[in-house]
Amino acid sequence: MSDSGADPIEEWSTPQAAAPAELDLSECEREPIQFLGSVQPHGCLLVVAGPEHRITHASANTDRLLAEPAADLLGQPLLGHFDKATGQRLTPLLTRQADEDEAETVLGHLCGPGHPETLAISVHRTGGRSVVEIEPLAANPAQPTRSPGHLVEQGTPLIGELENTFRLADRAARQVAERTGYDRVMVYMFHPDWSGEVIAEVRRPDMVPYVGLRYPASDIPSQARALYTINLVRAIVDVNAVPVPILADEAALGRDPPPLDLTRSQLRAVSPYHIEYMRNMEVAASLTGSVMVNGELWGMIACHHRHPRPAPPEDRALICQQASELAQGIEAQLRLERFRRDQICELFIGQLQRRLANDDDPVSALLMGNTRLLDSLEAQGGAVAVDRSLALVGRCPPVPVVQRALDAAASLAKGSLFVTDDLGGLVRWAGGDSGEQDAATPYAGFAVLLFSRNPVTAIAVFRPPETRDVFWAGDPSKPATQTAGQTRISPRQSFAAWKESVRGRARPWEPWAGHLMLRLGETLRGFFGNRGLAAALGRSVRGLGLRFSDLHALPSGYMDASGEGVMLTIRQESGGLSGDIRLAGVNQAFLRMFDAAASAINAHDFETLRERIGLPANLHERAKGGPVACECWSRLLGRRALEISAWNLLTVHDNNETRCWDVLSFRDVTAFQRTAEALTAARDQALMASRAKSEFLANVSHELRTPLNAIIGFSDMIQGGMAGEVNDKVREYSQTIGEAGRHLLSMINDLLDLSQIEAGRRTLNEEMFDLAALARDCRDWMQAQPRSNTLSWDWNLPAEPLPMFGDRRALRQVIVNLLSNALKFTADQGEVGLSLSQRDDGTIILTVRDTGIGIAEDQLLDIFLPFQRGNAAQVSMREGSGLGLAMVKALVELHGGRVDVASIVGVGSSFQVSLPGSRAARPEKAAGVIALPVGHSTGSES
Repeated sequence: MSDSGADPIEEWSTPQAAAPAELDLSECEREPIQFLGSVQPHGCLLVVAGPEHRITHASANTDRLLAEPAADLLGQPLLGHFDKATGQRLTPLLTRQADEDEAETVLGHLCGPGHPETLAISVHRTGGRSVVEIEPLAANPAQPTRSPGHLVEQGTPLIGELENTFRLADRAARQVAERTGYDRVMVYMFHPDWSGEVIAEVRRPDMVPYVGLRYPASDIPSQARALYTINLVRAIVDVNAVPVPILADEAALGRDPPPLDLTRSQLRAVSPYHIEYMRNMEVAASLTGSVMVNGELWGMIACHHRHPRPAPPEDRALICQQASELAQGIEAQLRLERFRRDQICELFIGQLQRRLANDDDPVSALLMGNTRLLDSLEAQGGAVAVDRSLALVGRCPPVPVVQRALDAAASLAKGSLFVTDDLGGLVRWAGGDSGEQDAATPYAGFAVLLFSRNPVTAIAVFRPPETRDVFWAGDPSKPATQTAGQTRISPRQSFAAWKESVRGRARPWEPWAGHLMLRLGETLRGFFGNRGLAAALGRSVRGLGLRFSDLHALPSGYMDASGEGVMLTIRQESGGLSGDIRLAGVNQAFLRMFDAAASAINAHDFETLRERIGLPANLHERAKGGPVACECWSRLLGRRALEISAWNLLTVHDNNETRCWDVLSFRDVTAFQRTAEALTAARDQALMASRAKSEFLANVSHELRTPLNAIIGFSDMIQGGMAGEVNDKVREYSQTIGEAGRHLLSMINDLLDLSQIEAGRRTLNEEMFDLAALARDCRDWMQAQPRSNTLSWDWNLPAEPLPMFGDRRALRQVIVNLLSNALKFTADQGEVGLSLSQRDDGTIILTVRDTGIGIAEDQLLDIFLPFQRGNAAQVSMREGSGLGLAMVKALVELHGGRVDVASIVGVGSSFQVSLPGSRAARPEKAAGVIALPVGHSTGSES
């Protein structure tokens, strides 16, 4: 579980309130899952001992597999029940003397006629005895009939994945899923607190994804994790199967033999708690492979199935192989990370040794210069403490908070290193008041290297807090339930996503950070000695205070920020009372930015200068919390927008007096602000124009529809003879008028629909319907259109229903538009085809192809834009508004799908609509029952 091969460091956490006594989860921890005394019924178990390999234990179901009751088998030699070839393969496995970590499996047969069934026979040693487990092999083993739906793209080859644990996990999950056919395959990674997280998943398309969900440590209790480190593959074939007891030979073992240790057994029965857990997840079968990284349980590959499912030897071998390959990839990644961290450590230690050898003071060597301890540890502030004296650099808590935290660390630390990601909790534990706790909150990460405890001599660093959301599979504070009147607890029934917002906690301290701090301690002790180190650090702290008191001796590098105005200030506190802030200096960029003269700085009056140039009050405290935006006026440059940041160059606390040297940087962001304002104004104008366009189209469509409907109605009346007798010429004119009116009305409707989609106001009227039946309706409608009999039609539509959720009218519009275009641009004797299918991952594919005029490659993207019809002469000769394909694309994307086109000029075109598998209805939905999927977990007792 370490991240770089270094020893993990123990991190202090705020003590939590104890759980109610009635929900004491130690009951789960104490469950003797390796001594349950029974096996799963799909196989049988025998235990043999002695030179003749006589059977001392037998599961009660041997009559089914071995054709002899268990009671009759006890005391008999094992090999007499197998044919000669099987006996020869088993003999070397049975004669091993040492207990083996892994079982070995051979294939064999029973002796005598009438036993053609092939058996998988697994043997391992435990307690000086051989455990033989026998399982039947299916005559025709079931093969995966599909490739499960996936969440991520196919990974790149292994050698290119060394830098990415998640890609390695994706690849392993995909390999197992595609070659075994389990409904869901997940890679589950343990965190340092033994909670777990799903970091990769391959699942059936109708199952809810669980990538990113966390599971409490109690889901896989400690004794189960211990078994996972010994027995690397665990199969549960049928969670509802009744376990079979194991009988013992009382004549050989006595009336009360010791319980049989089934730690390495593949048939070991499942604990009642875990059976209930799996039922709550709606999982009927599982297969799990341990991922062991550097000898530790890093995680597992967990397979779930919703129906009982055997786990033949080839599936177990596969998951074991994939877990091993995943572990090797992670180990390679960790070696690279450790090498990189070692380089950073050696660079810092080497620079420190050179500076100390050149008589540089140790505090400056640690906290100042180009290679700082803060940067190497990815921290924001650092402190050196000697007795009650302190030197602070960067973003650090106030002096009283630092002193209280150091005292707490000295009392709590078991060794020389103490770390926590919750400084506020540590200060609260140490008795700090609410003010100190609030002051500690922005500095959540706290790591201390202690040289002495009384008085405290130490080096400390601080990290900022991080705000993050953790999504749990169910409420982590309620991992189990207990029914009134019952003593046994039950696993939780809900695995729905439960969000926990983590605030005020820093990124946990990594093992490499602890390693670097320990190396730092060795280096300082080696240079100054154990007794001289505290004195050297004390002289350095006091010397820095004296050196920085001389304004002319301050380091100039801090004033040279490229293009930024820089101000250095000094504040002195004595006896807890804060003094005035004085100016120590500014750079030339600051003078130019504020149109100020150097003479204005000589008085060292910060407040006067702040008011004169219009800087906000409490600037130091506000800017230390993050960049502060403000405006100022320059006679030369006019109104300017500034971003002000502040950090502590040095704070020295000695003899109850504190002096702070702070750096403020002023960045001119006027150009960025003006650009942002211009973009905001342009966006607002575009939104106003879009709204105006939509309102205009709505009004125009309403105004046009009424007269158009009247025109169409009168033309129909004339053609139907309701307006009196007319000659053929008038009837022909009225037909033309009606067709033109209908075309214009259709164009107005399309334009209005497209406008609503672009404005985000078009919503789908979703329902469950049969897409295959809809496609057949479109086929029938197209075959009734003019010219349809001049073409060859190729219909490849499924006879069985294809139920889905979507907008029936919108998808009908998509199909008809594509088919109408194909009909329009395909010459007589050409061919138009429509096909509908569903991929293994659930994706619905609808394809319309034709042998028409084709589309030039440089126009393939433009054809989906409104009013774009292509430039070919054949296109302009055909009637059309240029809105059809734009509507098709918009409606498909509203469904979460996409449209792809392939075309060759003079050969034809093919339009493929892909709709996500999540819209395909599950069988129970197709039957009229809409069922929301229940959450699943990877938690496993095993």
